[in-house]
Amino acid sequence: MRNRVVGFKQMNERRRFFSACMGVTALLAVCACFPEIPELVTESAGGSGGTAGPDATPDVSDASLDSSDSGGADGGDGEVGVDTGGSDSGGADVGGADTGPDVGPDAGPDVAPDVGPDGAAGSGPACPDDMVHAEDTSLSVSFCVDRTEVTQAKYVEFLMAVNEDVAQTDQPPECAFNESLTYTPDGSCPSFSSANEYPVFCVDWCDAYAYCAFRGKRLCGALTGGTLALDGPLTTDEWHFACTGGFETTYPYGDEGIVGACHIPKENTPTDPSDDNQKAPVGSYPDCEGGFPGIFDMQGNAAEWTDRCDPGDGTGTEMCMTRGGHTYGSADYWKCSNLVGKVARNDPSIRQNGIRCCGDTL
Repeated sequence: MRNRVVGFKQMNERRRFFSACMGVTALLAVCACFPEIPELVTESAGGSGGTAGPDATPDVSDASLDSSDSGGADGGDGEVGVDTGGSDSGGADVGGADTGPDVGPDAGPDVAPDVGPDGAAGSGPACPDDMVHAEDTSLSVSFCVDRTEVTQAKYVEFLMAVNEDVAQTDQPPECAFNESLTYTPDGSCPSFSSANEYPVFCVDWCDAYAYCAFRGKRLCGALTGGTLALDGPLTTDEWHFACTGGFETTYPYGDEGIVGACHIPKENTPTDPSDDNQKAPVGSYPDCEGGFPGIFDMQGNAAEWTDRCDPGDGTGTEMCMTRGGHTYGSADYWKCSNLVGKVARNDPSIRQNGIRCCGDTL
């Protein structure tokens, strides 16, 4: 009886062993036939949506379908490779940072170009900081003009830079007579050593020309450039254009002369002789602004040499025009169109003549 029981157990154990072997054999056969089934299950289980298959929208920087995205697991996109971080929201990758250069040029031009202080489009301001842009696009006029008359401090800088030597300056043939850049006959002119903000005066036309050339500028002349004839029309005059704001006003500050707006002490305080020929610091009369905003003292204070002359022969006796008036006269008299300031090119002795430069735009 015992032998029968033992035999029965051995038979059952052989049956279980045989069944196990058959199961393993079947599993190995299935794996051999369908090797990618585990990968498909893994990818499908890891996603949060979408159907198996290639990405609907592959990563822009991928040369082909992802094999192992570095920016998050694709959610149910059926890719064979296993993603290593993050999770897509069901198809196309949505959160990775750009990993390569831009794939195309900018979509369009800058929304707004650079604009300078004077409103002119471009890479910067149209004129240096010490100048104002005088412009009228309808007339094709565009140039720069000094904000103020040249100060004694600026003129002293010039004298030091050239060692007060005329030979080191740029002067035209009409200035063959000029042997000095200063004029101090009797103490009524500047010492030409004081660095102050009063306008320089007691300079002749050639001194003024040399100063403007040293600064990379020029004396104001014809709107088209160069010298303007002494009797040339006002509509071709740079200084007049700047004073009138582009031929718009009679005076720098408007259409009516205003007593006290600018420094004309003979009119402002006619009973005080101590004011005769006395200058004021440049730009110290805020109401004396114009024709363009930011320009000061185009009426009163010092007269201003311009490149509006008769032809010269080097003797300096021909006439040139000074503009803007000085410390004598009246506001009504010194309108922008006043052309009475005819002075010999070689004559600084009137004690009134100073400098204002014009220049080309940058």
